[in-house]
Amino acid sequence: MATQMRPPPPPGGDESMGPALLGVIWAQVALDIVVVALRFFVRHKKRSLGADDWLMLIAMFLFIATVAVETVIVSYGLGRHMYYIPPQNGIPFLKWIFILQSFTFFTLAFAKTSIALFIMRLMGPDRYWRKRFLLLNIAIFFIFTILTTIFDLVACRPLKANWDHTTPNAKCWPLKVNANWAIFISSYSAFLDVLLALLPISMMWNLKLDVKKKVAICILLGLGILSGIAAAVKTSMSNRLGSRADFTWEAWGLYAWSTTEYFLNIFCGSVPVLKPIYDYFVKGKPIKESPTTGGMLPWSGISWSDRMRRSGVSRLFSTQRSSRSGSKVSGNESQSQTSLRRTTSDDHRFGHIQEYKLSNV
Repeated sequence: MATQMRPPPPPGGDESMGPALLGVIWAQVALDIVVVALRFFVRHKKRSLGADDWLMLIAMFLFIATVAVETVIVSYGLGRHMYYIPPQNGIPFLKWIFILQSFTFFTLAFAKTSIALFIMRLMGPDRYWRKRFLLLNIAIFFIFTILTTIFDLVACRPLKANWDHTTPNAKCWPLKVNANWAIFISSYSAFLDVLLALLPISMMWNLKLDVKKKVAICILLGLGILSGIAAAVKTSMSNRLGSRADFTWEAWGLYAWSTTEYFLNIFCGSVPVLKPIYDYFVKGKPIKESPTTGGMLPWSGISWSDRMRRSGVSRLFSTQRSSRSGSKVSGNESQSQTSLRRTTSDDHRFGHIQEYKLSNV
């Protein structure tokens, strides 16, 4: 009876890319912590904290959890050749990968939602359909993220069979099903990154700004294209990875690009908010509350005063104050002319809010 021969050891011996991977991903975590902390500092100084800031904070905590789990996976052999990994590491290795897959896409979902709300802060009131299109795509991505977690949880019965392939009477979906779904949602994530980068740039052309300032703002708001590139590279690598025999060695690059995508979503989504810090150190411009962002509604980026003006409440109160002051101008004609002048002035001011926000990102 012929004995089964063990394959020869891979060239290079028992080398590991794990330490290099950990150095990169934890450095990315440190940068994101600094950027998000500065983001909250700026928004606090300007008194304009909103939902986009809190969602980015949630994304950052999920990113830290993602990198922590990846650190555990590295300890079980990620970045090493399978030839040298002890057999007892196999089950915990796959178990921690399963745990990571169950929540990691929520990092992207919260980060992209934060970026979308930030872009909506910059939009004027006439951008109704752009806002709806943006919210629709974010809602679709959130639904896809939830479905990803559900698919991971129901792919095998019992649940233990996801990481222990020796589980008796286990029933699992074909591996290709979840793999194809992961490639699809990664591709959609790359599309969203490009959309979130190009949409604010398309808002620039009608603004009365000099060319240099337009280009600078376009670059600042278009940084998200970098995360789209990372997502595309990750998708390409995951598509080729299934045919590789030495998974633990080959997969370290996939995890590096995945983590880079998360890092860039948080980093590029927060850098535009930090422009007041640049203005402070370079131009000596103090960071103070903006008249167009004070009292910001947390979900919309529209101040309370602008919201009241658009609903007519402020004009109602102003009319009542005018009538109580005992004006000598005749009643109805005076109120009509005063309201018309105030409306014209308010609309003129509100028409410049988008230009002000984009030039003072």
